[in-house]
Amino acid sequence: MKSYARDTVAVLERRLVRLFVSLALAGVVLSLFGWVNLEAVRLPWICPLKALTGHPCPGCGMTDAARALMEGHFREAAERNPNVYPLALWAILVAFAPERLFARFRGSPIAKGFYGLWLALALGWWLLRF
Repeated sequence: MKSYARDTVAVLERRLVRLFVSLALAGVVLSLFGWVNLEAVRLPWICPLKALTGHPCPGCGMTDAARALMEGHFREAAERNPNVYPLALWAILVAFAPERLFARFRGSPIAKGFYGLWLALALGWWLLRF
């Protein structure tokens, strides 16, 4: 029974990621044709770590980086937060990879290496901004 529940949650998670990535790709297409201005999208909060310490967290700038990436400004995205590239790769893999491929990737050494590299990049970026 536990396996069935875990599989159901995994399917729901993939569907949510697929929906999110599809909406993001739709935003990219609409932005490229000039029908949507992604620059006008602003979030109403500030990072709690930055508010408390004055230093940005590893995720600070991710929203601006994602916006720049969706608009095709690749250099600006890397300047805002280079972690947007592994995040985009992971989201596309989760959203659109066939289930068999994704299931094989999930527990593989390649996945562990990818997550480790991503963590190292996030921590390295965070330390560079101090």
